Amino acid sequence: MFTFDEEIGGNKGIGYLLNEVGLRPKVCFLPDGGDNFHIEAEEKGVFLFRVKTSGKSAHGSRPWLGENAIDKMLAIYSDLRKEFPIVNSPEQWTQTLNFGKISAGDAANKVPDACEASFDLRFIEGQTAEEIKARVQKIVGERGKFEPQVVGDNFYLDMGLWCSRLFQEAAERHLSHPMPIYRSEGASDARFFTRYKIPVIISKPVCAGHHSDHEWIDLESISTYTNILFDFAKQVINGNE
Repeated sequence: MFTFDEEIGGNKGIGYLLNEVGLRPKVCFLPDGGDNFHIEAEEKGVFLFRVKTSGKSAHGSRPWLGENAIDKMLAIYSDLRKEFPIVNSPEQWTQTLNFGKISAGDAANKVPDACEASFDLRFIEGQTAEEIKARVQKIVGERGKFEPQVVGDNFYLDMGLWCSRLFQEAAERHLSHPMPIYRSEGASDARFFTRYKIPVIISKPVCAGHHSDHEWIDLESISTYTNILFDFAKQVINGNE
């Protein structure tokens, strides 16, 4: 399958194929992580949302005549930050909140009557997207308009599954060593498979420079990756699940 919208949510690509068409593979191989022949066995869930607050404009010299929409937003953010504290190290494998964008006001001497902010919240195994959404919605309450943008569950691959075992065995035959296993703070289309308990093996050839003008992939390693997949397929065909 080749889908086109992973960077903008994935709902019209693999989300559509799984949720609407009913696609149900036994396993999915996703070369969208696991750089340089690693296996990405865990990804955080993602929840992007927007909050809008409204107030009443007034002259900046007489703020008591208005209602400052930025102040309202900052109060909401303060409560969000208490619920989702700042994380300072990748070793802290936990939920994170990024206050990514804010737009409000048109002059320093005017009380802003509208404010809009965008947030990026990531969460780990043991929490669902709906639970996170409910927590945020409760914090915002009636103080602002709450608009979910992108919602996706976390991803976790059980390395004891038949497909994980066969893939690692195939990789070791072609690489002369097992693939290292790691976890990622990011998210991918793998999250769509979580709901249906479909295992996803996230790994890809040697590459670097993602999303840059100098992005590259090693052609020889593509051949190696292809051979690993063929090896895996042969093991399944031969009944070695």
